[in-house]
Amino acid sequence: LIFECPSYVRYYYKNIYKESDSTTHLNFFDIKKGFGSTLSFFQFSSSLFYSFITTIGAVPIFTSMKNNVLRRMQKVVRRTVLFDIILFSTISVIGYLTWPISTPSLIIERKKIVKSADIPMSIGRIALVLTIIMKLPSNYNSLRLTLFNIFWGTTTITKKKNIFVTLIVLVLCCTVSILYSEISGYIKLIGGICSAIVGFLIPSLLYTRTNKYAKWHWKNITTQGVFLAFTLIGFISAGRTIYEIITGH
Repeated sequence: LIFECPSYVRYYYKNIYKESDSTTHLNFFDIKKGFGSTLSFFQFSSSLFYSFITTIGAVPIFTSMKNNVLRRMQKVVRRTVLFDIILFSTISVIGYLTWPISTPSLIIERKKIVKSADIPMSIGRIALVLTIIMKLPSNYNSLRLTLFNIFWGTTTITKKKNIFVTLIVLVLCCTVSILYSEISGYIKLIGGICSAIVGFLIPSLLYTRTNKYAKWHWKNITTQGVFLAFTLIGFISAGRTIYEIITGH
């Protein structure tokens, strides 16, 4: 995305921009469209939440640290979050700058502007697929153990239970994918509900319950206010996505 950004900007000024046509002009300070009927701001925010929650992958690193004291753990978390903020902010700026050239909500689906193969984007798509494939086993195992605990009150894996749970998950996944095949909708829905709860709501509640400050201390109030706002943004996006699925828009 970084590599291709300049060529997309040049393409806009060469093929789309017309000095005599004000509809082709850009106003980067006009944010009204993001809060229109499509609620683009909220939907794109939920996609960001979905990506941001991947920072939870830093947690297993703690167990392999030689001296995994709280101070060093916090240092790892700060660096991980800072890296993600820089990375996602860069992608957001690039997506914003290339928005006039039919940039979709899922930027890897962006149409190419060259007649030949889009090598950089192809590499990015392959990398994303590999990342998802590598995350599937760990995510599914957590889901499977959770279902075992719900159905049988134990996480002990047996052949019959494993087949039963696997069949249920496969049938549900196949059914949903047939009824609704828009991948960006899944990202918005998961980001708006699951990522908002796991990444913002629960951590903020844990922080206020375990720190040394009083319940109504300004740090606790500020933390709760900020993260509740993020959670609300996610829920609004999820509601809009559910509405689009039901109405077929």
